[in-house]
Amino acid sequence: MTTSVRSSRRTEISGAFRRFQQSIWSSLFYRQSRDIAAALTRPFRRLDVCTMFRRDLTGYTGAPDALEVEIKRCLSVDEVEQAACLGRPDPYRRELFRWRFQNGCACFVARVGSTLVGYDWIRLRAGIDDGDWIDLAAHEVYTLDAYVAEDWRGHRIHRSMGAQMLLFAKAQGYTSAYSKASVFNYTSQKATRRNGWAVSGYALRVRGAKRGGWPIFRLYGSSYPLTRLRRKAVGA
Repeated sequence: MTTSVRSSRRTEISGAFRRFQQSIWSSLFYRQSRDIAAALTRPFRRLDVCTMFRRDLTGYTGAPDALEVEIKRCLSVDEVEQAACLGRPDPYRRELFRWRFQNGCACFVARVGSTLVGYDWIRLRAGIDDGDWIDLAAHEVYTLDAYVAEDWRGHRIHRSMGAQMLLFAKAQGYTSAYSKASVFNYTSQKATRRNGWAVSGYALRVRGAKRGGWPIFRLYGSSYPLTRLRRKAVGA
């Protein structure tokens, strides 16, 4: 068997596997099972053990773009509100996205033709995210909250959006990027490592504080840039 034939066979197998994944992710059974599991585990999600990741942007050159996908930065509130419509309905998401857009974050979206299929956020200065104070220096950014529509997963869309964000940050003069992923989210952990991020530490976040956000406990390495929400940030 020639090299070209073997390569073609691997491509066919990979394509078939992606189609199989998509059929599962888009099935009613999968979505109902996911919602039931989320409801059952909600009382236990007061604890979040997360992996902290860091990436040097000085030599970053990006990643291959997903095929037939257009990725652009949102330039208006209307555009981020469109992104907020993706995923399971959430009445607070539009307000959150508007707030991020006006408070030091940038949103990138992916489209296939005219269909919006994903979004990804990056924080460009110190500020609040999910109850934490993200204590960034002037040359640092923090990536957060990426989503790809279930019917479009497996097409490298998340990876391509992340690459566009980091290239944008590098062009703006930023030299370091940080991110986090729950240790219970195997897919996110695997994808982040595969995309070249280095583990910088592990942290325990405990939901439930009346004020001041999540208490942060460093388990190993560094929990930077996560810190407990500053009083001045919550208006105390």
